Amino acid sequence: MVESNKLLLNSLKKSPKGLTAYQILNIVLESKSIQPMTIYRALKDLTNNGLIYKTNKNKTFHLCNTTHVCNDYGVAEELKTDLF
Repeated sequence: MVESNKLLLNSLKKSPKGLTAYQILNIVLESKSIQPMTIYRALKDLTNNGLIYKTNKNKTFHLCNTTHVCNDYGVAEELKTDLF
C-alpha cells in the first residue's frame, strides 16, 4: 500500500467521526509534507478498493466497517446495529 494511503487510513482510524478531504490533509501535514492532489488520489484509490466511503450529505470520508456495507457502485448503506 502506498504511504499516502496508509497516512490517510490512519487519520480516519483516529477520528471518531468522518473527515473532509481538507481535514485529512491538515492531519497528514502534521507528519509529512503532502500536496492536496495526493490526498484526493489516495481518497479515490481507497474508495475504489472499498476501504473507505464518502457521505453525500456532508462530504466526509469514513472507514468501511461492520455498520454499513460498501458495494461495487460506490454506495454505502447504513445498517442499524440492533439488527444483528
